[in-house]
Amino acid sequence: MLNTIRSLIALALCTLALESPVLAKVHIVDPGGGSAWAEIQFALNVAVDGDTILVRSGMYQPFDIVGKAVTIVGDTGAGVVVAGGIQVRDLQLGQNVVLRNLTLVGDQSTILLRENGLRVEDCLGAVRVEGCWIFGSFGHGASGGSELPGRPAVFAKVARDLAFHSCVIVGGKGAASLTGGPYSAGGHGAEVAGSVVSFHACQVSGALGAFGDDLGDGAPGGHGLFARADPAHPLQATRVHGAGSAFSGANGTTDALCFVAGSGGDGVRLEDVGTIATLLDNSYVWGQKGSCGIFGSDGQAISVGAGASYHALGGDSRDVGSNAPVRELGTLNLSFSGEAGDLGLLLLSAGPAHVGSLPWSGTQLISLPLIAPSIVAAKALPVGGTVQAQLPIPNLPAGVEGMTLYTQGVFFDVAGGLWLASPTTLVLLDQSF
Repeated sequence: MLNTIRSLIALALCTLALESPVLAKVHIVDPGGGSAWAEIQFALNVAVDGDTILVRSGMYQPFDIVGKAVTIVGDTGAGVVVAGGIQVRDLQLGQNVVLRNLTLVGDQSTILLRENGLRVEDCLGAVRVEGCWIFGSFGHGASGGSELPGRPAVFAKVARDLAFHSCVIVGGKGAASLTGGPYSAGGHGAEVAGSVVSFHACQVSGALGAFGDDLGDGAPGGHGLFARADPAHPLQATRVHGAGSAFSGANGTTDALCFVAGSGGDGVRLEDVGTIATLLDNSYVWGQKGSCGIFGSDGQAISVGAGASYHALGGDSRDVGSNAPVRELGTLNLSFSGEAGDLGLLLLSAGPAHVGSLPWSGTQLISLPLIAPSIVAAKALPVGGTVQAQLPIPNLPAGVEGMTLYTQGVFFDVAGGLWLASPTTLVLLDQSF
C-alpha cells in the first residue's frame, strides 16, 4: 500500500516537473555559519522564480520580496524571527509566494524597519501564509502630541490572492504621550484594502490602546479584522473570507480622571461600498470601551458600514493541516478535521486560485486543472471528527532540489454536501538539505 501511494505521488511530481522548465534550487540561510547566507534578504537576492529558501533558527533583519516567486520556510523545529517585518509587492500573475513557519514582528522605531509584521501590496500573484505568528509594531511615544498608534500585524493593499492558514495575527499596542494629548490607538489584527483575502483556522486580534493619565485621553482598541475599500483603487473590490477562525477586538482604555474613554474594537469591521465578507463557523469577541468616562462605545461582533455586506454561511468549517518542510523519502503528516462521517479528500494542484463559492460553503484556493492523480489522500472521519494520515514522499525528479505544491481539503458530509476546506502548501526538499 505504501509503495502504491509513493508511486502515485511520484507520478504527480513528475507531471509537475515536466510542466515547468525551471530546475528549482534550495538556498539555506543559517546565521550560525552553516551556509553561504546569514540573512534571508541575501538569499532572496540570488534566488529566481521557483526557488525555495530554507531558514534555520535565528533572529533576522527585515526583508522585501519584490516581483519574485519564492517559498520561504522555517526548517523543522526552527525558531525563525524576523525583527522589523517583511514586505511582499509587485508580484505578477503566476508569481506566487509561500511563507511557512516564520515569526514576523513589525517595528516602527526607525524608518529602516517595517511597521507591519507582513505587508502585501500591488500583487496579482498569490501569497500563501501558513503556520506563522505575525505581530504589528507597538505604538511609538513622542512629545508634542505626535504619538504613533499601534500598527496592524497584517496590511494588504491591492493584493488579489492572499490566504492565511493556522496563523496567529496580533496588532501592536498603542503608545502613551510623553507630554499630554490623545493616547494612541491599538493596531488592528489585519487591515485589508482593495484586496481578496482568506483566513482559515487563524486567530486575528486587535490590540489595546495606550492607557491614559491625567494629561491624555483614553484610546480605542484595535479591530480584529478591518476590511475597507482602497481610495486610490475604487474599482478594486475588497473580498474577505473567514472560516474556523477567531476574530477579536480589543478593549479601549481611559484616562486616570475617568473623563474620556476609548471605544472597544470590533471582531470584524467592514466599511465602504464593494466590501463583502463570507463568514463560516468563526468566533467573535468585541472590545469594551474604557472602564469609565464619557464618550466611547463598546465594539461589536461584526460591524457593517454603509455599502458593505456579509454572508453568514451555515454549518461547521473543515480543515486539513500538514507538516513542512518534508524531505524526499520522509513522511508527510496530514490532519483532517470536520464532522463525524465526513469523507475528507486532499486535492493537489500546480498553483493557487481564489474563487468564492457559496454553494460549496467556502473558497476555491487551488487552480484548475488539478495534477493527475489529483487526490493524494482520502480519509473517513470517525466519531470526534479528527483523523491523521501519513504519506510517504518519493524522490523528487532529477535536478529539482525543492518543490512547492498547492493543495486544498474537500469534504463530503453524510448528506452528500460538499465543503471546501483550508488550503495547505506542501514544501518538499531533496534529502541532502
